Amino acid sequence: MWLRLPRGWPESAGPMQWQACDADGAPHRGEALTLPDLPDFLRRARVQVWTPPSDTVLTRATLPTRSRARILQALPFALEDQLLADPEQLHFAYTPNPDGSLAVAVTDRVRVKTWLDTLAAAGIRPAGLCPGNLALPLQANAWSAAFVDDELWVRTGTASGFVCPREHAAPPALVLAALREAIAQSNAPQCLFMYGPPPDIDLDLWAGHLGIPVQPAVGDFWVATESPALNLLQGELTPTAHLRQVGRPLIPAAAMLAIWLVGLVTVDLVEWARLHRLHEGYATEMREILLKAFPETKTVLDPYAQMQRNLESLQFRGGGPSDLLPLLARVAPTVQDQTQAKLHGLKYAERALTLDVTLPDYQALDALKNRLQAANLEVEVVAANSRGGEVEGRLRIQSAGARAKPARSS
Repeated sequence: MWLRLPRGWPESAGPMQWQACDADGAPHRGEALTLPDLPDFLRRARVQVWTPPSDTVLTRATLPTRSRARILQALPFALEDQLLADPEQLHFAYTPNPDGSLAVAVTDRVRVKTWLDTLAAAGIRPAGLCPGNLALPLQANAWSAAFVDDELWVRTGTASGFVCPREHAAPPALVLAALREAIAQSNAPQCLFMYGPPPDIDLDLWAGHLGIPVQPAVGDFWVATESPALNLLQGELTPTAHLRQVGRPLIPAAAMLAIWLVGLVTVDLVEWARLHRLHEGYATEMREILLKAFPETKTVLDPYAQMQRNLESLQFRGGGPSDLLPLLARVAPTVQDQTQAKLHGLKYAERALTLDVTLPDYQALDALKNRLQAANLEVEVVAANSRGGEVEGRLRIQSAGARAKPARSS
């Protein structure tokens, strides 16, 4: 579907023509004086917009580069001698020609932005902008022309052509000048096809002036319009360029957000590493406690669960006086009452409890031993050493009458 803008739009009040195809592919055309008068489906879709050809100059240039960015930078300087306005006030678009040159479209920058802003305000998103004379059918070795409103549109190549004031009596001077230039470049057309010629035009007279046949073309060229050969939406007017322009003010905020996210992730990683080290330390300590309390443990997989199972096993084993819990229940009050005693280690093995304690002197060690014996416990001082003004002692305690089970002989 397409929309054609009249000359001088949007300041002029001329009608806009549109065309769309239904589900069967049949074209439907209409006119609208204002954008709100257009059909809703046209304003919701991306449409090809044909712009007034009198607002765009089609020319050509040859540059030694094929880089799109460099071409758009170099075109204003390459065409500076052909332009009347300041190149900074002009918008340049191009498409490559088969011979390696560039077909260039030059339009006033403010004019193009006015078109786009007015269309956007009505909810229309152009798929492309192209001068209307490039909608004329392209004929091999021939030019195409059509009288549109009060102008004569001419297409001379894939992306070349011009527009001039309407004249019936004879070909306009611009057509004659363009034909002479084409002859000088050995690129003259063999025929001029005229679409929709008015009834009062004498095509034979035109042919006599031009020196080539002028033939009427059958049909409405708008019905058979093909994809545009050139799109004015290039450079800063592309959708991606618009997004870059909108997003440029957000770059500082995005950079700050990125820095904040990196900092947050870094802090989280440092905290994770710290907690991981703590976890490893606690796991190692639990492993050591398990092996110290239950030296018969061969494999450590889950220290906490294994410790819990072993304690439950001791608790429900039968409750004999030499088991760990009953023995602890008898030893703990005595050690607790000995306020000067400092307990450093505890080990249960072979139905006996081994305590590592620190006391002020040997008399205090003997006093602790005597109190434990008074509780009907057998106490053996395994070691006693004086160090730093204190006595470090190791006591082996078991229930009176209990003996370690002898090892089985094979």
